[in-house]
Amino acid sequence: MSHGDTKIVNHSARTIAGLQIITSSSFDVENFEMKDVPQLWELFWKRFPELNIEPNGTCFAVASPVGQEVPPLKVHYLAGVEVDPEAALPEGFVAIDVPAGNYLHFTHQGSFATLDNSFREVYLTWFPKSGLVQRIAPHIEMYDHRSAAPETDTAEMDILIPVE
Repeated sequence: MSHGDTKIVNHSARTIAGLQIITSSSFDVENFEMKDVPQLWELFWKRFPELNIEPNGTCFAVASPVGQEVPPLKVHYLAGVEVDPEAALPEGFVAIDVPAGNYLHFTHQGSFATLDNSFREVYLTWFPKSGLVQRIAPHIEMYDHRSAAPETDTAEMDILIPVE
């Protein structure tokens, strides 16, 4: 596992719709179960046609803490795609409005089996030393064409942390 450049990027507002679970965060080392997230993505892609939209090659995970622990031990985790904010959603789908603003953009490079290491690195090591302040907004994972072979050492995905 390694990471590319870490930078601040301003993202516009977007609405992400998909399927959501409550799961252990990667910071809860004792209880973290990586299988929950891939199972959610598998179910999402089975149900994706119900959204009646064309895939654009980018999908998102949106994570929001459950409770007040810092770092969070449980998160609401949504696997989805960007949709029109007024889109009617099929039963069981959830939409989250992600506000515009600055995000720390951290790129994970390598097999997705090591993603939890990247999350711990950026949140527990890099971020505290950065002097940046998190703002209250959902945290985002962004997957695109670089994520097509998640088991390889050349896979990449982006972690976006909302900052002031």
